[in-house]
This record gives sequence, C-alpha cells and structure tokens, in this order.
Amino acid sequence: MGTVMQTQTYLDMPASTDLDHIPGRYGWPLIGRTYEVVRELPALLDEHMSEYGPVSRIGFNFQRGLLVLHPDQFQEIFLDRGRNFSSTMGYSTSIGQFYNGALITQDFDVHRVQRHIFQRSFTIESLQGYIEMMNPIVRDSIEGWDEISDLRLLQHVRQMLLDIGARVFFGLDDLRGPEAAKMHKAFFDITQKGLMSLFKRDVPGFKFHAGLSGKRFLAEYYRSLIPLRRENPGRDLCSMLVTERDENGDYWPDDLLIPQLSLLQFAAHDTTTGALSHAMMYLAQAENQGLQERLRQISFGYDEDFLDIKQLRTLHEHERALQEALRFHPSVTLIPRRTVRECELGGYRVPAHTMLYLAPRWAQTSESWWTNPMAFDPNRFSESRQEQRNHRFAYVPFGGGAHKCIGMHFAFLAAKIVLHQLLRRYRFSLQEGYDCKCDMIPMPAPTKGLPMVAERL
Repeated sequence: MGTVMQTQTYLDMPASTDLDHIPGRYGWPLIGRTYEVVRELPALLDEHMSEYGPVSRIGFNFQRGLLVLHPDQFQEIFLDRGRNFSSTMGYSTSIGQFYNGALITQDFDVHRVQRHIFQRSFTIESLQGYIEMMNPIVRDSIEGWDEISDLRLLQHVRQMLLDIGARVFFGLDDLRGPEAAKMHKAFFDITQKGLMSLFKRDVPGFKFHAGLSGKRFLAEYYRSLIPLRRENPGRDLCSMLVTERDENGDYWPDDLLIPQLSLLQFAAHDTTTGALSHAMMYLAQAENQGLQERLRQISFGYDEDFLDIKQLRTLHEHERALQEALRFHPSVTLIPRRTVRECELGGYRVPAHTMLYLAPRWAQTSESWWTNPMAFDPNRFSESRQEQRNHRFAYVPFGGGAHKCIGMHFAFLAAKIVLHQLLRRYRFSLQEGYDCKCDMIPMPAPTKGLPMVAERL
C-alpha cells in the first residue's frame, strides 16, 4: 500500500520553552494571554508588533511559544525549504486531537503522498458535479427567511452547509433523517465542545470527552460507509476518495482515508461559513447597501438561480467581496507550526520544538500593504489594483506553500452559489443595534448569530 509513516524523533519531543532571549510577554501563569487572544486579538497583535516586533514570545492556551506577524516570516515558514516547521506538532494540541492523520496535520513526505488521495476530488468535472448537488440544497434552505422574526443568519448558514456536506461529501439523500442527524451531532460535539474545552480529560461530563466521542462515532461511521461507496460509487467526494488507488493499483487503506473524511466537513464547513457570514455582515451594513445592490444586479444578469462552474467563475465582484471579508477574518486565526530543529527566525535563535503561532490578521490589515486597510473595499482585489500582490504572503487566509488549503476553490464556489441565490431573493440589513463584533477563536464568526432582516424582493 502507498502508506508513509511519520517516525521522526521530533514527534516524541516535548515543546521547548527556552524563549526568554526573545522579547515579548507571556502573560498570566498557565493561561498566558489566552483571554486577550480570544477577546482582544487585533489590539494584542498591534501591541506585539509595536513593542516587540514581528517575532515575539507569548503564552497561549497553556503553552509558551512565538507569535509571528510579518509576511517575510510567513514566507519562510510556509515555503519551509529547510524542513524546519512541523504541522503535525503545531496542531497536536488543537485539531490534531480530533483529526490526527488528516492531510492538514501531516508533514513533509507524508503530506506530499497524502495529497495524491485528493487528485480526482477537485477536478473541474468533480466540482461541476458538486455544484449540481449544492444548487437545490441552497434554494430549499433559504426559503422563508423573510418570515423569521429574529433571523440569526449564522445558524441558518451553518445548517445549510452541514446539509451540503452530507450530500456533496458523503452522498446522503435524506438530509433530515437519523443518519444525517447523528453525523451533524458528532460534528457539533467536536467543533463546539471538544475544540472549545480547556480541560483535556476523556471523562464523561467533560466537553473534551464529548468531542472524542464524536470523533469515535464518525470514525466508525466512515469505516462502514467506505465499502458501500466502493461498491456503488456516486458523484460525492467520499466516492471519489475511496475509489482512488495508490501507485500499486490498490485502494488507499481505510485507516488512512478515515481521518481525511473526518476533516473534510470541518474544513469546508467552517471555512465557507466564516467567509460567507462575514461577507453578508459587511454587505448588510448601511454604508454598503449600494455594494449589495450592485452584486444583486450582477446576479439578476443571469436568467436562473442555478449557475454552473463557468458562470460562477464570472462572478468576480462576488468573489472580491468574499476575499475582502477573509482579509479581516482569515479562515484560521492562528496558524500553528512547531520547529523541528533549531533555526533562525526574524533574527532570533529559535530552539527546536518551539511552538509558533502565525497570525495573518496583522499583515492583512497593515498600511504597509493595503490602502485604507480598515475600510471594507473589495475593489482592492480588482485587476487594476491587486493589492494582495504587494507582498506574496501579506494575504494568506488559506495558508500558503504546500499546506495551502486544497479545498479553497470549492469553498469560493460554494459561497458564491449561496451569495448569488440569496441576493436574487432578498435584500438584507442588520437588525437595529447590532454592533458587528466577531469572534476569532476557535473559528472566526460574527457574534450573536448575526442578527439580520431579510426582505423578500
């Protein structure tokens, strides 16, 4: 079988805390500056850059490590020509506890080999098949939003994208049946309980236990699903993955596929939810009603609600609105890595096994690369401006290098399908008094469920 195992000794080493020679502030014992990261991240990033520079020490989530803010260091870490930076160990105390073995948590040759599993999953033909499944789900999901007296857009977007995942990724037909309900509950237990837990104890009553129980349920569910999809494959992504073969012509092992299937829904759901909900938040603001109307008229330029891949790719202004939302709210707020060996970063000696937290938000809102950076201005991504090219790594909402999100194009297509249909059916505004505050940890999302008003056109 085409399986590569990670046996490097760095996987067994404890994290280094020999960082006192690097400027910064750890914060409180144990919890460090976790509260500020969760509640006051933009201010904390500005503080660290102004007082300590682009690389500084910080305490976060019961660990000590380095906060990395400058795109020059992003470039060095993402390209990683010296193989100095580990994703496996970076994610080991967060999503690695629930999705260990998935592509995002793999290093070097293991990561390179596992990417081959997805080689058919995101071709143009495959994406068109997914689009055809998504269009009717979106149409049905958004019906009646104007009749909801207290519309909390976020929860409806989340449910819609869970339904899309169940159909597109796993081929489920009954989106309201017990099978989908159990899968959604397990997903919720991982993302809303397990990943949010402070106390990592697999004991009933603890959130961490609920997350691990969800992980175990999904693993067994996918193990039972794999032979069914191999015997009778459909156009869903699961069928693509489980019928893929390695260089010897054999199916990839189930134990290798299960983590990939587990991560798929998490990665696609949270990425698309974040981009779409934040874009809708900005478009619904009073000062952006003109932009919302412009996108609506572009969508009305098509004769139908259901667009194909070629048509979706012409929705350039819709995509720019999504890109701008991701500039303020990147998909992963803190991208973790851990050093494999001693190296130099930002002019400092960094010991082996040091945790790194890459925070794209600072670079993505810095005057060094962006015009009037705190304004919501999607046209900065237009052909005539292309401010994202001012520095190759000043805009990294999906990561970079070999670990750049493999489902990025799928996420944009899915979000554009939803935007297109929403804008053709409703005019959106924010509920009176909503302050547009956003959470950034563990995954970016508007607070209070994003209270909105949908007016049917």
